[in-house]
Amino acid sequence: MECLLRKNLISKYDLKKCKQNLESLIEEYIRVRYSYKNINDWGEDFYTKGMAYKFSEVPSGKINYSDRIGDAVAFKIDNENEAERMQQDFDSLLLKLTDQEKDFFQIVLLQKRAQRIVEDKYRITKTALEPFKQSCILKACLHFEIAVLK
Repeated sequence: MECLLRKNLISKYDLKKCKQNLESLIEEYIRVRYSYKNINDWGEDFYTKGMAYKFSEVPSGKINYSDRIGDAVAFKIDNENEAERMQQDFDSLLLKLTDQEKDFFQIVLLQKRAQRIVEDKYRITKTALEPFKQSCILKACLHFEIAVLK
């Protein structure tokens, strides 16, 4: 089981800027995750939407990136790769967090729900949650290499 980061390490970083960077990264993660989900939901229609022919009907086996179908295929592949990479990064981060940090990350940062939910779950006060919160934010920023020193 992982442990919390120490106060002397946390005090070396600007947590306000770290949290802003982390929130930007989470917004990008959510955008990528849902744009990839939308592409998968479209299925075959994604390739044929607004096109006169299907990719399977193209005689050459090579993707030509200068045509509409090639652009659509490249876009889908790039989104799929980015979504999978980001999902792996977030999954590996969750392995590094304690249970309290994990709940804070998933409930407060990812789902944008009230911090009070985590406080109620562990029956602690806002002040008692603060070390978990700070440690979670800094661990995530260090993991994604977006931490800002003071």
